[in-house]
Amino acid sequence: MAESAFPRAMELDCQFHRSLVQASGNGLLEALNDSLADLLRESRRKTMDRPGVAESAVQMHWKIFEAVERHDPERAREAMAKHLQQALEVWSERRREASSPDSANYHGC
Repeated sequence: MAESAFPRAMELDCQFHRSLVQASGNGLLEALNDSLADLLRESRRKTMDRPGVAESAVQMHWKIFEAVERHDPERAREAMAKHLQQALEVWSERRREASSPDSANYHGC
């Protein structure tokens, strides 16, 4: 994905998740999502530039969308769990790299 497409991709990602939360009808989940919006946006900013991440997220979103559209809660739950697990793995990898002494951000002794 071209770097110039990142802001739009991140916004679409946020809209997708916001729409799912709203569709759930769960007010607590909506409040949690709203309170974490800035943190989630920053997380996306730090991970969506990684090769294949944005493309993979789009594929996962389609699987989630199709399951919701088919009114298949089990498949939607499975697809969302896979999507969140993948996001956690990417974020964890990014954090490991950032905390590595070889990282450009390292300012230790």
